[in-house]
Amino acid sequence: MPATMFNQTSCERDMSAEIRISIRVEAADIVSATNNKINVILLKDEKSQDYVPQGSQSPKPSKKIYSRATTIPQKPTELLQFKIQEMESGTNRNNGRKFSQSTIQQWKNFHRLLCRYEQSYGAIDFREINTAFWDRFKQFCEDEGLMHKSTNKYLAVFRALISYAQANGIEVSETALQSYHKVPIFDDDSKAKTYLNEQELQALYEMKLSGMKERVRDIFMLGCYLGQRVSDYNNLTKSDFTTTRRGNRVVSFTQEKTNNAVVVPIIYDNVYSIAEKYNYNFPRLSHSVINRYIKRILADLSTTLPSLRQTLRTAITLKEQQAEARGTMHFERDAKGYVVKPRYEMVSTHTARRSCITNLYLSNRFTISQLMSISGHKSEKAFNEYICCSSEEIADVIAEIAKKSKTEHDLF
Repeated sequence: MPATMFNQTSCERDMSAEIRISIRVEAADIVSATNNKINVILLKDEKSQDYVPQGSQSPKPSKKIYSRATTIPQKPTELLQFKIQEMESGTNRNNGRKFSQSTIQQWKNFHRLLCRYEQSYGAIDFREINTAFWDRFKQFCEDEGLMHKSTNKYLAVFRALISYAQANGIEVSETALQSYHKVPIFDDDSKAKTYLNEQELQALYEMKLSGMKERVRDIFMLGCYLGQRVSDYNNLTKSDFTTTRRGNRVVSFTQEKTNNAVVVPIIYDNVYSIAEKYNYNFPRLSHSVINRYIKRILADLSTTLPSLRQTLRTAITLKEQQAEARGTMHFERDAKGYVVKPRYEMVSTHTARRSCITNLYLSNRFTISQLMSISGHKSEKAFNEYICCSSEEIADVIAEIAKKSKTEHDLF
């Protein structure tokens, strides 16, 4: 064997030996360092009030929350995004059922709002949420042009996020939930609410329309006749139309938002006329499309139906106020300086539900509990918010009840 080849091979063997020795040394150092860290952790655990020697009785759980999450994000905006992903996938549920799309969308809107807040005020820390923080966040919502009612919705979502953080072992300020308070809502803070009476509904039903306007009108009418949310009346199928054991025609389904099973009697024959027009294959329209078109449709109808042009006092957002100050928007005001808008501009997808409940209430033919069974409301307080009556209309209802009671009394 040539000498050069022998010397090269020997060098390679010497280098391999040095590498193996180096690896062993480094591995030993790593093991030693790891053992030291483990010993430090164990020592800390022994000194901790949560440390329980083997065989002893477990102490009462500490009120202080320690961060134990390793895969769940710790920052509010990241945790919020993580929860939204769980809601969408169904791994995070609301009392055993998937969250509705409207609820998920509300959380997404809140995520965007929270990101904008951090751009203005810096990153949020769950451990630093207190009264001063809530006041600053409420002021930010106002600066964003949100109505107080919308602000309260986002405050409720924020509170739910804090509870979610606590449930996942993330350390949260002890005053985070104690210092939470909603924004008070006064009459001039809210947008005006209106409803369409039965005469206006019939005029809307009889309008000669075509294309998208016709489809929007028809779907909106289903909500006015059945008293449901847009997420329900915009997703009806033929299988939802059934009859009771006594042969009464009803629409039976489970409400998307609350998961309540409702059976709605079909009081208005126009419901079947609309259903048969589409052979029960109803068009699916987004609520934004319905909102945009129904205002235009009612504006056209107001030329022959003056009641739709009646103006109502209403609140405008901060952005609208700023636009008015710049001169890019103009709002009509009454003698006292309140912004007023015609009724047709105040109509939205939710007006359909309000119209049905109010009209049935004003008919004085049904009890509150019967109407709540149709609407799916669980509390009378929530139900009463959908009764959109003037003082004069309520007085008429009371007068009719009094007349009926007097007549029945005279009979006996």
